[in-house]
Amino acid sequence: MVKYGETLSKALEFGIQPKRWLPLFIVDVIFALISLGYVFTNILGIKTMMGMQGIAVAPQIIGMILFFAVVFLVWFLVRIYISGSLYHQSYKEKEFDKSWKVAKQRYLSLLAVVIVVGIISGIVGMVPYIGWLFSIIVGLIFFFSMPMVIINKKDIGKSLKESYNIFKKRTIDVIICWLLISIITVIIVFVFAIPVLMAVGFTIIPMIVGASSGAGILTSVIANGWLIIPAIIILLVGLSISTVFSHYAQTHFYLQLRKRHLLRK
Repeated sequence: MVKYGETLSKALEFGIQPKRWLPLFIVDVIFALISLGYVFTNILGIKTMMGMQGIAVAPQIIGMILFFAVVFLVWFLVRIYISGSLYHQSYKEKEFDKSWKVAKQRYLSLLAVVIVVGIISGIVGMVPYIGWLFSIIVGLIFFFSMPMVIINKKDIGKSLKESYNIFKKRTIDVIICWLLISIITVIIVFVFAIPVLMAVGFTIIPMIVGASSGAGILTSVIANGWLIIPAIIILLVGLSISTVFSHYAQTHFYLQLRKRHLLRK
């Protein structure tokens, strides 16, 4: 029997440990500062761009999109490395230092799994009206593929295949695991997002209701940075904790389902 309550309780305890979530938080803060730095150093150009129309604004928009695309890509790649470390820490909690070495060794396989699953999910997601449902199903089928890469040192093909086999034979259990992790993750993020929601309510929404221009809204955000920035930092802490929580729960649900799967062979 899958120990849902016990696993989720331990995942929460694991998730709030600073040494687990701090690396994620630091990375998120660094990339958030890089993004904010770009906005502030180009504030005049951005305000001007908001008041422009047509072809004249295209080069500025393209430049901005490229910048944020590169920032996001680097952030994404670093995040995968940290995820690999977290999967190992979830499996062997005392091997904090070793987890980074393991993540480095298994990085390419982990990245390959993410890319393949992402491509498959994206393709089936293009189906009109029900594509989102197919994407969820793909996520469920390969839900345990990432922990396998770290814990069992499986290559991409074997990890995807075993994850599929577990889903095929323990479908209801996999869905329950996914739902529980998703629901608690959303709750954690929502709690830590309350300061951001309040800050937005006090600063941005009144400007939108008053039909202010994009430049006016941006000016309001900058003027109220003292209120918004601390709220964003709190949100980033929540996002980091929720990520650690989900990795631990996912890892231990996998270990339990894998054991049952092997016993039934």
